Amino acid sequence: SILLETASPAFAEARDALLGFAELVKSPEYVHTWRLTALSLWNAASAGHTADDVITTLRALAKFPVPDIVPDFVRDKMSRYGALRLVRDGEWLVLEGRDAAALEDVRGIKGVHDLLGEPDATGAVRVHPRRRGELKQALTAFGHPVEDLAGYEDGEALTMALSPTLPGGERWSMRDYQIAAVDAFHGGPGAGSGVIVLPCGAGKTVVGVAAMVRLGMRTLILCTGHTALQQWKAEILRRTTLTEDDIGEYSSDRKELRPVTLTTYQLLTWRRDKH
Repeated sequence: SILLETASPAFAEARDALLGFAELVKSPEYVHTWRLTALSLWNAASAGHTADDVITTLRALAKFPVPDIVPDFVRDKMSRYGALRLVRDGEWLVLEGRDAAALEDVRGIKGVHDLLGEPDATGAVRVHPRRRGELKQALTAFGHPVEDLAGYEDGEALTMALSPTLPGGERWSMRDYQIAAVDAFHGGPGAGSGVIVLPCGAGKTVVGVAAMVRLGMRTLILCTGHTALQQWKAEILRRTTLTEDDIGEYSSDRKELRPVTLTTYQLLTWRRDKH
């Protein structure tokens, strides 16, 4: 755990630095609590940070000497990122290891072995594309993050564009940070996957709509509830060339499947007590 004093003259610098490799737990008025976790460090590694970067930052900003156990924890967790990689081989996915030992370790894990095929001459193993998420979750739970470089198959093409004007005729344009968010989502070896984090009111829906337009494919949008679904639909109609006929609503009241379909997590959630 990391306690960050809001009255410190280095508060803003420390807060911005922690965003890159730690998780915010709570933020009362005087002292904010952050946490270093395996997942936060793997995310940092995936974003290009090194263990030395994290350790140097902690030591530079710490009010008291950093306990030796902390650098050891950081190096151990971050060294695991990249040890396993998922790549594409035709219709199949292949799990590769930094070395044979890394793959052999995970093949012996209960719950993982059944998701993997037999190893080839290099030790790499085939993975059925449908088991991709299941395998990644299982390995993450056992402390083995997977660097997913397999990419995605293109969906059915859908012609659409961002409208330069809103329905009332007012011109609009995306903010620089919104464009940067869309670029980040589409760039790099893991393009097409990730989480965009922005404050309330910063226009996350606009970023989502722009990401959809840049992909140019039939789209399924999952919303937290019916209100969010209607907000998404309104934004798509306001800011793109799509029409009402292009957008479907799959809810308890309506069952429409169209080029862009909106539904809720609740509607797609499987529950043991329901058929």
